[in-house]
Amino acid sequence: GNTDAKHFIFNTDDYEDQTSDDIAEETDTLGTSLLTSWEDIITFEEKTICLISRYPYWTMFRQFLLHLYVLSGSSSDLPLERWISHLLLTVPVPIPGGRVTIPLSTSPIVLTMPPVKDFPLVDLPFSRLFSCLDIQTIVTIVLGFIFQEQQKVIVMSTRPSLVTDGCELFRALLFPFELCAPYVPRLTQPFMSTLEFPGAIMAGIHDDGCSDGLAESVRTSLPEDTV
Repeated sequence: GNTDAKHFIFNTDDYEDQTSDDIAEETDTLGTSLLTSWEDIITFEEKTICLISRYPYWTMFRQFLLHLYVLSGSSSDLPLERWISHLLLTVPVPIPGGRVTIPLSTSPIVLTMPPVKDFPLVDLPFSRLFSCLDIQTIVTIVLGFIFQEQQKVIVMSTRPSLVTDGCELFRALLFPFELCAPYVPRLTQPFMSTLEFPGAIMAGIHDDGCSDGLAESVRTSLPEDTV
């Protein structure tokens, strides 16, 4: 296979009412006289559906995952796996300059592929980036990466999807150049050491509002609005 190929991951979390840890704690509070074997207990676990693709159809996959979420609460006899297999195994990738329509029960999803001699595929609205940052800041960051300035760019937001979208849109603005720096669109606590790498880096961090969270730790060490 192509070792330089990029893969894009799209997932959604379905949080149920209880987890196995909650039920285990409740069982312990009942005393030893009411012990029940785990085989007889029905637990509600966190469930995630993850789609991996070589094409950055961010908006389309989000619509598809939302469609699966709606189906999960309906009385449809068709299993969710059938929808997923149809998308990943049956629906073809559009040819350059073409489009493919996926009919759904809610609204159809349209996949498009730009022509060969055109801008690359960007399935995200640039308005999301320009509505959060001023033009001067965006231009400064993009030019800094183009001219190989040794800068660190960290995108923070309380909205998880906006973190990834912002990083992807910044990377798209570099066209026809490529980002020649470590790129981590969703940085998590175990990989915080990547911010200590010498040279430039682009990373996205979800601000969960916790005083001891990753976003707060980075905010205290790197001033905001500093380019």
